[in-house]
Amino acid sequence: MVEVIPALDPAGKRGHGILVVRKDGRIAVTADELRRLEPDEPRESASLLYNVELLSERIAEFWSSDTATLRIEAELLQAELATMTGSKSWKLTEPLRRLRGLASRR
Repeated sequence: MVEVIPALDPAGKRGHGILVVRKDGRIAVTADELRRLEPDEPRESASLLYNVELLSERIAEFWSSDTATLRIEAELLQAELATMTGSKSWKLTEPLRRLRGLASRR
């Protein structure tokens, strides 16, 4: 790190500053090194537990929204069925459906 430059917005409040850095001769860190857990680092386990908590919340939200969607769809289908079975054409064709049922049993 070479320099830290504090930043002020036009209203004179503190904001994000600027960090001036310079590349040095160290070897670049690999993706595997960044993913590797450090067993003696307490923040690692706290972070993992927090991630599990967040994922559990997201799964619960997913299932509750999915259940709500299915409930609404079931109610719409029940209303459509009630409309169909309450129609005049359904009532007029009831004897034909009974005859078909009797004929299919034989």
